[in-house]
Amino acid sequence: MKLRTGVPWRATILVLVAACLPLAWTAAAPPVAAGAQDYDVAGGHYYEQGGSAAGSGFVLQDDEAAPFWAEFRRLGGAAALGYPISRRYACDGGQCQGLQHAVFKRLPGAGAVELLSVFDLLHHAGRDPWLEERLGVPGWSPDDGASRKKPKDKDEAARADADRERAMIESNPALHAAYWRLGTLSPTVYGTARSFRRARDGREVLRTQRAVFVQEAGDGVRQESAGTLFVEAALAPAEALEPVPAPPPIDATAPTWISVPDLAIDAAVIPMHMGADNLLPVPDNGSVVAWYSYGARLGDGGNAVLAGHVDWDARPGAFWRLRNARPGQVITLYGKAGRAYDYRVEWAKSFAEDAADGLAALSPSSVGTTLTLITCTGRFDARTRAYEDRHVVRATLVEHRPWEAGR
Repeated sequence: MKLRTGVPWRATILVLVAACLPLAWTAAAPPVAAGAQDYDVAGGHYYEQGGSAAGSGFVLQDDEAAPFWAEFRRLGGAAALGYPISRRYACDGGQCQGLQHAVFKRLPGAGAVELLSVFDLLHHAGRDPWLEERLGVPGWSPDDGASRKKPKDKDEAARADADRERAMIESNPALHAAYWRLGTLSPTVYGTARSFRRARDGREVLRTQRAVFVQEAGDGVRQESAGTLFVEAALAPAEALEPVPAPPPIDATAPTWISVPDLAIDAAVIPMHMGADNLLPVPDNGSVVAWYSYGARLGDGGNAVLAGHVDWDARPGAFWRLRNARPGQVITLYGKAGRAYDYRVEWAKSFAEDAADGLAALSPSSVGTTLTLITCTGRFDARTRAYEDRHVVRATLVEHRPWEAGR
């Protein structure tokens, strides 16, 4: 039984095979490695790198209002978006937060976190002359159609716009490479091209909805800090720029044991990691459970994902009774640091291998702190020696506490 990856890690597809037929879901980027200036806090991560002094910084967290920490990791973390440079603040009835290279926004009831089109907003705020004077960024003048042949219909106009935007990105190979460095996430993070300039001194600048890339003559490409410019243009409230005191860290570890008394589940948990061959192995022993390191750890926000065999070598596996899970039952995960984490079952459902809801439940991103357990179920195909469906249980963290008896 293995988990197979099919595309680069920022959009990894994981497939559960052998005991079950293929099951795929999208994995987030791995968490940013904690260092002296950043560490895990309840429901998220604290960073001093964007603050003004040691001992103060900003926190990215997941909650019901906005899963900013999960979205930060999904889009590539600090390497893609920079560090947080503001607190959360109210905006248009929702929540916003500034990063060095982006600004997050989420409105009530919205399913996804939005990246503000910072350079479009600066244009509409009349700040193009300021950008020109400060950084030499070319302005953006939306094409009204006067400079080109009038399209026959909306489809032709859309194709013409796409061709013009692509031509701007491809005008300079180095700028083109910088724009596409995030792969399929680049259009989401950077948006579409707005303008391109090649100056007499050899300087070339590409402006998009959410980024500006600059190449000086004979030099490499740098990315201007969209979020920082957004703040400098006074488009974020001043009080949101005040760093917060360093919050207490939490211990975020891999679980080592799982217990579900109502289901007579009591099993060791072992960590599983992606190998160089893009395979995520699962236990070769039916009595233990796998925890996948791409997901949340104990004490971390997001979704922890564990998988176990329903049976093994004609004997019940660790998750044999998982099919009997019911809402309200308690699942406890234990960690090495002497803390137990109690989750309450929200729902338990069986899905066909290609069911969208089943796949979505296995994403490491979630609002709040959740746990997802998976095993095989349904009809067993003797020809393929695989179950046709899988059973998924979702639970939400209700408390964590110290525990005395070691496991």
